[in-house]
Amino acid sequence: MSRPFAIVTGASSGIGLELATICAQEGFDLLLAADRSEIHGAADRCRSLGADVIAVEADLATTDGVDQLWRAAAGRSISTIILDNGVRISGGLSRTVAHGPRPVIASPDGFDRPRAITSS
Repeated sequence: MSRPFAIVTGASSGIGLELATICAQEGFDLLLAADRSEIHGAADRCRSLGADVIAVEADLATTDGVDQLWRAAAGRSISTIILDNGVRISGGLSRTVAHGPRPVIASPDGFDRPRAITSS
C-alpha cells in the first residue's frame, strides 16, 4: 500500500517546516518547496522521520518555479497540499487586492481532490 503524498511549500523554516515535519510523522511522503537552500536541510529532517522526500528550491511566485514544482510531483496522486508562503502583507486589504501578490498556484486541476491548507 502506498503512502499518502503531500506538497508543502514554504517548508524551509517556521510554520511550513513544522507542518512538513508533522506530515512526515503522520506517514506522508513529501514534496517540499521553498526559495531558499535551507529546503535541503528540511528534507533531511523529514527523511529522518521515515518519509520519502523530494526537495525543490524554487521561487513559486514565478511560472518557472511552479513548473518546477509540478514536474517534481511527476504525476503522483496528491492527497494534501499545504501552501505556506511566509509573506506578511501590510497596507490594508483594498491595497492588497488591487496591487498585492497574485497567486500563481490557483488550482490543482488534474489531481485527486487534494485538501488545501493555506497560511500567510
